[in-house]
Amino acid sequence: MRRVALRALLEIERGGNSSQVLDRLLNRIPPGERPFVTEIVMGVLRWRNRLDYAIAYFSKKRLDRLEPQVINALRMALYEVQNMHTPEYAVVKETVSLLRGSWRRAFVNGILRNYLREGVRYPGRDNPLMYLTYTLSVPEWKALRWLDEYGLEKAEKLAHFYNSPPPIYLRVNRRKTSPEKLMGILQREGMVVEPCSCVPFCLKVIEGNPRNSRALKTGMFYIQDIASQIAGFIAAELGTKVWDCCAAPGGKASHLAEIGLKVFASDISLPRLRLSHDNFKRLGVKIYGFVADAKKPPLKERFPMILVDAPCSSMGIAHRAPEVKWRITPEKLKELSRLQREILNAILPYGEKILYVVCTREREETVDVMDGLKTERVPLNFAQCEIPFFRKGEILFTEPALMKSDGMAYSLVLS
Repeated sequence: MRRVALRALLEIERGGNSSQVLDRLLNRIPPGERPFVTEIVMGVLRWRNRLDYAIAYFSKKRLDRLEPQVINALRMALYEVQNMHTPEYAVVKETVSLLRGSWRRAFVNGILRNYLREGVRYPGRDNPLMYLTYTLSVPEWKALRWLDEYGLEKAEKLAHFYNSPPPIYLRVNRRKTSPEKLMGILQREGMVVEPCSCVPFCLKVIEGNPRNSRALKTGMFYIQDIASQIAGFIAAELGTKVWDCCAAPGGKASHLAEIGLKVFASDISLPRLRLSHDNFKRLGVKIYGFVADAKKPPLKERFPMILVDAPCSSMGIAHRAPEVKWRITPEKLKELSRLQREILNAILPYGEKILYVVCTREREETVDVMDGLKTERVPLNFAQCEIPFFRKGEILFTEPALMKSDGMAYSLVLS
């Protein structure tokens, strides 16, 4: 099991997507071993700074000089000891056995035994930057930004939320069933779900794995975070015909089609568009799909509405894809901001209203992108109760720790 986890971490470190890497590797091991591997891999990715702090405390070598398999084996072992309560002797023995070469084994054995004997004192709240960066495993640039924007208390809550396994929400396919009927079906399959109080046709998973549900395979629901579902409800208030210009894998487009809009969906990637088509077929919705680069729209007519689910940093889903925490930098945010603005400028002539949605709350990808554009307040008439959003100007932001949702932003641009 640990060997599979180590392989996964090495692939992700080389640029792999955690979900895709785990899906592929977990299929090769018995089902009973999969939760253990998933817990270690995702835990190491979430808590990397904290784990590295302990390694650096005992290592005479700089961490950037350690071989990837060595440092990741150490991270795995420390995560097990700190979070999974595996017997210490078993952790040391199994971790050392992962490595080849007597010096590697001796080095790892020494680090682990020193840690188990002496422990590490992590920075406390009296040093907010060190506390967020190392104790709560937040990238330093992000810790500085959170402290500046929110203060320590809110930053601490966000750090804990993003270091926890994400909640799972189901979008009930109104074309095939109702929330009440689906709850009964899932209950008979051994799952426990509850209705979302503010968002219609939404269920929250309390217990069980919806990916194993027959109801998923027959298109009765789509696994989609509540923040993404909200984007669909906002778009549905803006018109009856929409072009989703960055559609793959098709979650928002299929939602709009379920609600009753006439939907055109495009993506620059043909394989990803095919994946979207598979989802559309399973859900039983009719969508007009085509391959297109949103920066070069192949259109001859204007749409009453265009949905731009723009390529972004994905910092708002770091609890689902924790590797993004360590890949995104302020410089990368500026590059993405330029790309997002380029897409918006290209499609502005083709839409009366444009709903711009990103799964991030970074200012480069929200406030800076909207600078100089004609915007309007985002409508929220669909909500069945008061949702804890916050606004900067006319941009709407989720409150992830309060909503238990992804971090997302919504803007309404007028042409």
